[in-house]
Amino acid sequence: MTSSGGRARAPQERLAWIAALLCGVVFAVMELVASRDESLTWDEPGYIAAGYANLVQGDYQLNADHPPLLQKLSALPLLGQGVHAPPAGDPRFLRSPNPRATYGREFFFASGNDPLRMAALARGPTIAIGASLVLCAFAFTRRLFGVAPGLAAAALVVLCPNLVAHARLATEDLGCAAGMFAAVFCLWRCVERPGPARALVCGVVTGLALLTKYTALLLLPIFALLGLVAWRCCRDRIAAAELAGTLAVVTGLAFAVIGLGYGLAFRPDRYWRGVFRIYPEVASHYAFYLFGHVSTRPFWYHAVVSVLIKTPLPTLGLIALAGWRARRSAAPERVAFVLLPPAVVLAASFFDITNPGIRRVLPALPFLLSFAALAFAAPRARAVAWLAGLLLAGSAFEAVRAWPHHLAYLNEAVGGSAAGPRVTDESNVDWGQELPRLAAWQREHAPQEVLRLDYFGSAEPSAYGVRAEPFDLADVEHPRPGLYAISAHYLAYFRKLEALEGADSDWLSKYEPVDRIGYSIYVYRFGP
Repeated sequence: MTSSGGRARAPQERLAWIAALLCGVVFAVMELVASRDESLTWDEPGYIAAGYANLVQGDYQLNADHPPLLQKLSALPLLGQGVHAPPAGDPRFLRSPNPRATYGREFFFASGNDPLRMAALARGPTIAIGASLVLCAFAFTRRLFGVAPGLAAAALVVLCPNLVAHARLATEDLGCAAGMFAAVFCLWRCVERPGPARALVCGVVTGLALLTKYTALLLLPIFALLGLVAWRCCRDRIAAAELAGTLAVVTGLAFAVIGLGYGLAFRPDRYWRGVFRIYPEVASHYAFYLFGHVSTRPFWYHAVVSVLIKTPLPTLGLIALAGWRARRSAAPERVAFVLLPPAVVLAASFFDITNPGIRRVLPALPFLLSFAALAFAAPRARAVAWLAGLLLAGSAFEAVRAWPHHLAYLNEAVGGSAAGPRVTDESNVDWGQELPRLAAWQREHAPQEVLRLDYFGSAEPSAYGVRAEPFDLADVEHPRPGLYAISAHYLAYFRKLEALEGADSDWLSKYEPVDRIGYSIYVYRFGP
């Protein structure tokens, strides 16, 4: 017989799920609208093209340093669309310094295909994964901390500029974040109420997460640490032997899923070989950049700083408030399930030999947002409730202010998004996303002029209507008269040239742009 309390909670649960579904729909619609005005970013052509070669030609050589799942999903909508693809095994691609990028450029822009339509189709699966992450954040946080925190977590995912930015790109970063979050959620379900069905689901989801990106291999130490937490704190729900058996089943199933990820042929060796090719293109002479400082060695704290400067200040405030609340009210094992994973991801970033920006540690963000939602757990003082509500409203305000330039978002602690190339570079501010807006600016302000374009991206500017000629490196120190469009990443590179080679090339200090396209392309005019 159902209790009156259960009957009262049922409508509330249904309403909460409806609200979470609405959050997911809003997220998907927002991404579909914004993605139409963003060009293919640096990695997208190569990832999508490699996925198409996986599906159609059975070729895994182009992108061997990345697992195949997400590139295949991105390429899946292109099947049956009359897409023309060059042979992936052609030596002219395999001998190039970056086979994936070279093949992707020809696939999109030199094979008679419609690159804009292909990009729109290929981004669909990532948008769907992003919407699913909203629902997963609600479901996981609801199980841990309650319905109100669950809804807050779903809202924070929708309002997170970094998750929003990467959920509309056909790359692997958002999919890896969603996969790792879902895998830990499934592990919690196994701890909460053990059973073979839940272990089966957890194993499959974990295997799929491991096929998204090699960053997901951090699930191995994460699961080991969470297993210790469960052994110490959850003995009333799961015995040590049962926990060990569950982890063994999950590991075995995940291994099997990995083996089947390469064309349904059990080839786990392809996966493990790829682990040792993660950094094939890192140049020994590459210079790293942060807060205007240039270094020949990576900044070990770069990823942590990226999280701090690219997360809205109100959201950071919610994380701090949740930390204060967790000391007083939350069960330690529940907090561990949302704090240990980001701690492991961020700690691993200290040993990264590149500084690609926040996308490297994107899997930490859903967990941190789930933890931030603990600020909304009951019981709480009225002052705490008001403060949490104000901080959530502040996060919403920041999300609106960032629209639609989420990829270049920086919080006000470092001067906002306008400070971009003075603070950081690469995909933290500029990944080649602004070509459609540059074309619109050129049509309106300089319809008869040809731009000298220094563009950080692998897309073809003319495909988006940009009329440009290549930038001459001689113009770095002595620019000729004319109109220039310079990517923010290359403005930071000009600073690197000055710091390392003594060139008189710091455009950010020497010249004032006449306009800025979003926050990633700066327009300069020299001469009359």
